[in-house]
Amino acid sequence: MFALYSSTVLVLAPLATLRYHIAIPLPRSERSAAALLILCGAIALGYTFFLAAAMLIAGEAIFRSFSLDSLIPYLLLIPFGVLAASLFETMTMWATRQRAFKMIASTQVVQSFVGEVLKVGLGLAGIGSAGLIVGHLFGHSSGVANYSLHSAWRIHTAVRGMPLRLIKIVAVRFRGFPLTRTPGQILLALATQAPLFLVAANYDVSVTGQMSIAMLAFMAPFALIGQAAGRAYFAEISVIGTARPNLIKRELRKVTWMLALFAAPIAVILFFFSEPAASFLLGQRWAQAGRFVSMLSLALVPQFVSATVIRTLDLLEAHALVICLHATRLLAIIAAFSSAAAFGASPEQAILTFSLVLGGHYIIQNLLIHLALNRQER
Repeated sequence: MFALYSSTVLVLAPLATLRYHIAIPLPRSERSAAALLILCGAIALGYTFFLAAAMLIAGEAIFRSFSLDSLIPYLLLIPFGVLAASLFETMTMWATRQRAFKMIASTQVVQSFVGEVLKVGLGLAGIGSAGLIVGHLFGHSSGVANYSLHSAWRIHTAVRGMPLRLIKIVAVRFRGFPLTRTPGQILLALATQAPLFLVAANYDVSVTGQMSIAMLAFMAPFALIGQAAGRAYFAEISVIGTARPNLIKRELRKVTWMLALFAAPIAVILFFFSEPAASFLLGQRWAQAGRFVSMLSLALVPQFVSATVIRTLDLLEAHALVICLHATRLLAIIAAFSSAAAFGASPEQAILTFSLVLGGHYIIQNLLIHLALNRQER
């Protein structure tokens, strides 16, 4: 139930700010960045009202048509989940612009603590799946509240007397983000969820549960580290600016090697010890999840590097390339699982095929990022 809810929020969220929040660190002027912040908030609120109305009018019919009947009691929580997630992303980019990484880290701690305590507490109270949904919603909301508490005065100073004309100017100036990055983010969300959907389509529900544990409990922490490194890297190259691509290239090479050297020994440990670790931590019945982690670790190094250095394309505003990369990733994942199913492969063989294809995709993606920067330099 919770997976369905969070997946729905994930797919709907890219439209909440039309990806304008990604541009917040880019303007030289604090005033222009504040105009983007207002624009993101206004779009998110309008989109939330639209979603709520759609859920009230046609939500039940829509969810039944997609066989999501179990989510119908929680229809109205979906718009608020999208709003909380989008505002959290927006405030994180504002903090990234300020290079307030300590505040970002503390906010993530607050968000996780509030969300997980609520989930566990409501679970112990017998609330069930609704408790997971409420915990997720309040976790993001607490993160927004923490950001607002620490940045209230600075935001108030920046937005005071904001002319509507400036908001229109930044909306036009960064129109590439809604026009191209929004479709790209939707493709990314679909590609992220595709492995679970494809495992469910080709194998039984228990294998899907094993894959879910492998992706969430073991691989997700490294994705979070990569995202945090990506925010720091994006803040640094935003200061450098596109006028000095040689300096960006130097930063890109340094970060690539640093992340690869960090991830390589972790990948080796996961490859050899994930199955016994899963059996010890979760019980023998979850040993298959450990085997899946071992196979997924083959793609960890290029995936970990890519999660950070892809932010180079945000600075270059290479939106078309980003869409192509997300689309090819989705097609590659579908091809990997389809070919494994066609040959009657076991779940382990299917995950191994997926991991090798994904690793190859990320290697090519990292090479294309370097080529895009070379083109900018020329």
